[in-house]
Amino acid sequence: MVLIIDDEPIVLESIGLMLKCDDCSSLEYNDTKEAIEFYKKNSKGICVVIIDICMPDMNGKECYDILKEINPNIKCIITTGHNAIEKKEELGIDAPFLQKPFGIDDLKKAIHLATRKVV
Repeated sequence: MVLIIDDEPIVLESIGLMLKCDDCSSLEYNDTKEAIEFYKKNSKGICVVIIDICMPDMNGKECYDILKEINPNIKCIITTGHNAIEKKEELGIDAPFLQKPFGIDDLKKAIHLATRKVV
Protein backbone atom coordinates (compact mmCIF):
# COMPACT_ATOMS: atom_id res chain seq x y z
CA MET A 1 0.00 0.00 0.00
CA VAL A 2 1.09 3.55 -0.74
CA LEU A 3 0.32 6.33 1.74
CA ILE A 4 -0.28 9.68 0.00
CA ILE A 5 -0.12 12.94 1.97
CA ASP A 6 -1.19 16.09 0.09
CA ASP A 7 -3.53 18.96 0.90
CA GLU A 8 -5.00 19.21 -2.61
CA PRO A 9 -7.96 16.83 -3.17
CA ILE A 10 -7.39 16.70 -6.94
CA VAL A 11 -3.76 15.66 -6.39
CA LEU A 12 -4.76 12.96 -3.90
CA GLU A 13 -7.35 11.64 -6.33
CA SER A 14 -5.00 11.79 -9.33
CA ILE A 15 -2.16 9.94 -7.62
CA GLY A 16 -4.62 7.39 -6.25
CA LEU A 17 -6.00 6.76 -9.74
CA MET A 18 -2.51 6.42 -11.24
CA LEU A 19 -1.63 3.85 -8.60
CA LYS A 20 -4.90 2.00 -9.09
CA CYS A 21 -4.17 1.76 -12.83
CA ASP A 22 -0.94 0.03 -11.84
CA ASP A 23 -2.80 -2.38 -9.51
CA CYS A 24 -1.45 -0.69 -6.40
CA SER A 25 -3.64 0.25 -3.45
CA SER A 26 -3.35 3.61 -1.73
CA LEU A 27 -4.66 5.55 1.20
CA GLU A 28 -4.90 9.33 0.95
CA TYR A 29 -4.60 11.91 3.71
CA ASN A 30 -4.86 15.69 3.47
CA ASP A 31 -3.65 16.17 7.06
CA THR A 32 -0.07 15.31 8.05
CA LYS A 33 -0.87 14.68 11.71
CA GLU A 34 -3.61 12.17 10.85
CA ALA A 35 -1.31 10.50 8.33
CA ILE A 36 1.45 10.20 10.93
CA GLU A 37 -0.96 8.60 13.41
CA PHE A 38 -2.07 6.13 10.75
CA TYR A 39 1.55 5.36 9.87
CA LYS A 40 2.46 4.73 13.52
CA LYS A 41 -0.15 1.98 13.66
CA ASN A 42 0.27 0.58 10.15
CA SER A 43 3.86 1.18 9.03
CA LYS A 44 4.47 -2.50 8.23
CA GLY A 45 1.75 -2.44 5.55
CA ILE A 46 3.06 0.72 3.82
CA CYS A 47 5.66 0.23 1.08
CA VAL A 48 6.03 3.90 0.06
CA VAL A 49 4.89 7.26 1.43
CA ILE A 50 4.32 10.15 -0.98
CA ILE A 51 4.50 13.53 0.78
CA ASP A 52 3.79 17.00 -0.57
CA ILE A 53 6.48 19.35 0.68
CA CYS A 54 4.06 22.30 1.16
CA MET A 55 1.33 21.38 3.61
CA PRO A 56 -0.71 23.82 5.70
CA ASP A 57 -0.49 22.08 9.09
CA MET A 58 3.11 20.81 8.97
CA ASN A 59 5.55 21.03 6.11
CA GLY A 60 6.63 17.90 4.28
CA LYS A 61 10.16 18.02 5.70
CA GLU A 62 8.85 17.92 9.27
CA CYS A 63 6.45 15.12 8.36
CA TYR A 64 9.26 13.17 6.66
CA ASP A 65 11.50 13.57 9.72
CA ILE A 66 8.79 12.27 12.09
CA LEU A 67 8.01 9.31 9.82
CA LYS A 68 11.74 8.55 9.61
CA GLU A 69 11.89 8.48 13.44
CA ILE A 70 9.05 5.94 13.45
CA ASN A 71 10.72 3.85 10.75
CA PRO A 72 14.33 4.68 9.83
CA ASN A 73 13.98 2.47 6.72
CA ILE A 74 10.93 4.32 5.38
CA LYS A 75 10.65 4.67 1.61
CA CYS A 76 9.41 8.14 0.63
CA ILE A 77 8.79 10.26 -2.43
CA ILE A 78 8.55 14.02 -2.02
CA THR A 79 6.31 16.02 -4.34
CA THR A 80 6.51 19.73 -4.97
CA GLY A 81 5.07 22.36 -7.27
CA HIS A 82 8.30 24.30 -6.86
CA ASN A 83 11.64 23.58 -8.49
CA ALA A 84 12.32 20.03 -7.27
CA ILE A 85 16.10 20.22 -7.67
CA GLU A 86 16.33 23.42 -5.62
CA LYS A 87 13.97 22.04 -2.97
CA LYS A 88 15.91 18.79 -2.66
CA GLU A 89 19.19 20.62 -2.16
CA GLU A 90 17.60 23.13 0.23
CA LEU A 91 15.91 20.52 2.44
CA GLY A 92 18.51 17.77 2.35
CA ILE A 93 15.99 14.95 2.11
CA ASP A 94 17.35 11.60 0.93
CA ALA A 95 14.34 10.63 -1.16
CA PRO A 96 13.23 11.00 -4.78
CA PHE A 97 11.54 14.31 -5.59
CA LEU A 98 8.70 14.57 -8.11
CA GLN A 99 7.96 17.89 -9.78
CA LYS A 100 4.21 18.61 -10.06
CA PRO A 101 2.47 18.05 -12.36
CA PHE A 102 3.72 14.55 -13.09
CA GLY A 103 2.38 11.55 -14.96
CA ILE A 104 2.18 7.85 -14.30
CA ASP A 105 5.58 7.11 -15.84
CA ASP A 106 7.27 9.67 -13.58
CA LEU A 107 5.44 8.21 -10.58
CA LYS A 108 6.50 4.66 -11.44
CA LYS A 109 10.11 5.77 -11.83
CA ALA A 110 10.04 7.56 -8.45
CA ILE A 111 8.53 4.50 -6.74
CA HIS A 112 11.25 2.35 -8.28
CA LEU A 113 13.95 4.77 -7.08
CA ALA A 114 12.46 4.90 -3.58
CA THR A 115 12.06 1.16 -3.16
CA ARG A 116 15.25 -0.06 -4.80
CA LYS A 117 17.17 0.89 -1.67
CA VAL A 118 15.72 -2.21 -0.02
CA VAL A 119 18.59 -4.38 1.22
